[in-house]
Amino acid sequence: MTVKNSIQKLFPALLLFTFTALQILLHFLRSELSPLNSFVSNYGVGKFSSIFSLSLIPLAISTFFLGWKFLKKSLQCNSKTPGFLLLISAVATILVAIFPTNIGQETSTHGTIHAIAAYTSFIFTCISYLLLIKPLKSFGFAFLAISNLVLLLALYFVNQDIQGLFERLVLVSIVINSVYLHYLAK
Repeated sequence: MTVKNSIQKLFPALLLFTFTALQILLHFLRSELSPLNSFVSNYGVGKFSSIFSLSLIPLAISTFFLGWKFLKKSLQCNSKTPGFLLLISAVATILVAIFPTNIGQETSTHGTIHAIAAYTSFIFTCISYLLLIKPLKSFGFAFLAISNLVLLLALYFVNQDIQGLFERLVLVSIVINSVYLHYLAK
């Protein structure tokens, strides 16, 4: 493996590590927000909102690179659809970073854009992973992609008291899937 290939494999992992580390930092900085029932977007409102926005940039860049890999070379996949979906997800993630959510008030235009972008990012990422199960022929990835779908669906149907927990589980699943995909992509 060349140095260039090593860097190309390591860079996305570093980006995803940065996203994860900043999200964990926000959990401690905003300890008044319960991880059980508060969405991570709530970190984007108030004193540490810039850290929340900054944390999403590495996630978006990593998702963009992954989408670009699948779009450019259609790696192990005959369709460019997963690549397009991941590129859209990356743009949606940037929109989530730019437009803050609403907490305990009437929904504003910013809050609406934030919500639509967040749902778009989650759903398109999940669909792209599902579309990659067959071409990648990896049991590990199939398990992770289906787990991601189950967690995403559960997020919308569980009691509000634990929706924050399920959103965090979806994000962890997305990060694990992304690292695995970056590793599998040749």
